[in-house]
Formats: sequence, C-alpha cells, structure tokens
Amino acid sequence: MASIGVDRVRFDLTEEYRRQKHEPTPTELKKEQDFERKRELARRRGEWLWGERFWPEFDYVYTGKLTFEIHNWAEGARKKWSDGKHQSLETMLESMADGVLFHLVFDKARREEREEQERQRQHLAHRRKLQELRKVREDDRLTFLKQLAEYQREAADLSATIRAASSNYDSSPPEYKRMIDWARKRLKFIADQNDVATLARNLQAAKLFPEVDELHDPEGEPPSSGSLLPGFRSR
Repeated sequence: MASIGVDRVRFDLTEEYRRQKHEPTPTELKKEQDFERKRELARRRGEWLWGERFWPEFDYVYTGKLTFEIHNWAEGARKKWSDGKHQSLETMLESMADGVLFHLVFDKARREEREEQERQRQHLAHRRKLQELRKVREDDRLTFLKQLAEYQREAADLSATIRAASSNYDSSPPEYKRMIDWARKRLKFIADQNDVATLARNLQAAKLFPEVDELHDPEGEPPSSGSLLPGFRSR
C-alpha cells in the first residue's frame, strides 16, 4: 500500500504459476505401499482403516514472471504491469511509480469532491432548517397579532358593556353586579396585556421580532428539496 496523507493506493506484487499433475516420488510411493500392507493386515483382523493420500494431485510451479497490479479504481488509468518477452518489471519502475501517483491524485480529487458535496449537503440542510423555523415564527407572529387584535375587540366590547351598566349599577341585582365586576377585572387584564412594556417583554421572550435575526439566511430562500445541489450529478 502507498499513501499520501489520508489517500491510499492498494497494490499487489505476484508471481505467475502453472498447475501440473503431480508425479509421485519414490518416497511417496513407498509410503503408500507401506500403508496398503498395513491396511490389508487390518482388514484380515476385521478392522477398517480409512484411506490416505500421500501426495497432492497437482503441483504449482512458479514461473518467475512478476505482475504488479493496482486495485484502486480510476477510469482509463493503467493498473497492471507484467514481465514480458522484451522487458522486465524492473525496467518499468518509473511507469509503475507514475501509475501509483496518478491513482493517489485521482483518489484525492474524488475524496475532496465527496467532502465538498457533503459540506454543501449539510449547508443546504441547515438553510432548510432555518426556513422551517422562519415559517413557524411567521405562524407565531400571526397568532400573536391575532390575539392582540382579539384583545382589542374584546376590550372595546367590555368597555361598552361596562359603560351601559354604570347608570343603574347600584340598583342592579347581586348577580348582575358580580358579572360587571368580573368584566372590569377582565378589562384590566386585557389592558395589562396591551401595555407596551408587557407586549415588549412577551415579544422578547418569544423571539418574534429580534434585533439580531438568528434565522436570517443571507443567501435567500433555499431551493426546493427536489433540486440538486451545485456539483451534484444525477446517477
């Protein structure tokens, strides 16, 4: 294996071999004969001995022809060098070194491309998350303003009701007085909610209109989820 930094190239240096039928040696033949005699004696005694092999079926003979092969993938790049009739592997060392370096450079470029795509993916995911949070905040803003408008309408209705009841409040039945008293308390509660200082505190706590907008996207709205990132290729 060769490497530059985190980038690596895997390769093998192998020697070619051929397979040929094994010719038993005299020693191997004698071992077989001795075993067969032993096996025959055992058979006569009513015993059984399993057969054995005293030589391999094939021999593997190495030829001395060497092959250098790179296992990394790089389209169009040479990956294999072998001894030939007119040149040996030793005469191709420079070409092999260039091949290894090419694969290292190729893998580095491919790794950097993957890292850049992942960085873009994470960046886009962050932008889309901000977009989702902005949508939620817009809904919260609208809900807040609707509640404020509702309070204002309710306050106007309660004020009109309390004014109408003030002329005969002293002579009214106890239940009616308790209703008007409750209406006055409700009106005070609504007035407190509409107080500018209270509104400012509520807005600040909910972060609906912050001075520094943490959800702002300087790049604008992100592309839809079906869009490809720059640099991404469809497969």
